[in-house]
Amino acid sequence: MDGSFLSDRAIWEEEDCLSASFLFEKHYDELLRLARQIRRRRMTHDTYLTGDLLHDAYMKLKQDHEWREKDHFLASIALALRHTLVSHARTRLAAKRGGGVKPESLDDVDPADDHTSAQLDRMLDVNASLEDLAVESPRLVKVIDCRFFAGYTEEETADLLGVTSRTVRRDWEKARAYLKLRFELAGKPNPQPDANA
Repeated sequence: MDGSFLSDRAIWEEEDCLSASFLFEKHYDELLRLARQIRRRRMTHDTYLTGDLLHDAYMKLKQDHEWREKDHFLASIALALRHTLVSHARTRLAAKRGGGVKPESLDDVDPADDHTSAQLDRMLDVNASLEDLAVESPRLVKVIDCRFFAGYTEEETADLLGVTSRTVRRDWEKARAYLKLRFELAGKPNPQPDANA
């Protein structure tokens, strides 16, 4: 991201509070660029359109809420993007598994779907791990949401969370170590979220 969306403080000083629809419309191009980056990094074998991802995330925001702080709105966007991706993964996996209907023959099974199914399963596993981690350390989850799901830089994440870049770096490593241990204990491949992927 070029930083213009995250550093545009003037708009926040003009009003006491701003609606989701106003902020979404005002920064639509930046949010669309963000959603495009997320799709490229996280969903290479998916048919989920960039605009659909962004609009579905918008629908997950509290529509009646008015944001008094830019950071709260941007952190909410990051969380909404994760929830949107997880909902999409659940829907895709249910469809791939036939919604309970078994394929009639091996010809009905597409081997290319195995890779996509594994990615979708991994996303759901990461989300479940993050929900558990949120009970113990909500800030670590916010760092993952901002860095991994929303694609914010270390500095942008620090600004959003009101901490230093060093704290974000330390939290990022702690969260990755937690996910690695959890996946090892479950006998699953390590997800190792990479913010720069």
